[in-house]
Amino acid sequence: MEVFLTLTNDNSFSIGMVGDGLNLSMQTDDTVLEATLIPIMQGPPGAAGPAPFVFNSALSQWVVNHNLGRNVMSKVYSLGGTEVLAEITNVTINQVVVNFDQPQAGYLIVV
Repeated sequence: MEVFLTLTNDNSFSIGMVGDGLNLSMQTDDTVLEATLIPIMQGPPGAAGPAPFVFNSALSQWVVNHNLGRNVMSKVYSLGGTEVLAEITNVTINQVVVNFDQPQAGYLIVV
């Protein structure tokens, strides 16, 4: 691990770190600086990203029942992966409706 510490004449400091972990404290009245390196344990891998809701046929409206029990943020993409502008409405805490000016095929990601 590499730690970069910069002190200035006015007793302020900046710190940068590359590696596993760092605990830093500073007492300015006596100009005492104390740094303690501590290891940081890596947790288990997180869940995979959200599964897309795919619409292979071009439609003017998509209705998605995600059943997450909360309002979600959503993004719409074409089948080629380009983000598409659309009117997205959380109709209920379990359903999103997407409206387009022109029929669109693609997929929706909810988070």
